Amino acid sequence: MKPGHALEIYDRVHRELDEGKSYDEIDNGLNRPLMYEAWLGYMQGTIIQELREMLAMQNSLYDALDRILERYIGLVESGDCGFWNPEDEEEVKQARAALLEVQRTN
Repeated sequence: MKPGHALEIYDRVHRELDEGKSYDEIDNGLNRPLMYEAWLGYMQGTIIQELREMLAMQNSLYDALDRILERYIGLVESGDCGFWNPEDEEEVKQARAALLEVQRTN
């Protein structure tokens, strides 16, 4: 590849960003518009990966809250702990609202 070629610049920018360098620390001899484009692509990829990880965590937390809520409701309905309506409890209302909000946004 010839020096300054777009793919070489992309590879170099991504490699230097992976090494922990900031945008300003990357070699100034590179073609700046291509370097900026490569930096934007790198940052977009990083943001997309972080969003995927957050979504996976959200799904995991949703499942855990759903399971614990159902287990709690089942325990209360069994009568082993007394008798009351768990749906009247503020924590149950908040948990149900949070689960519903996640369902709406997915």
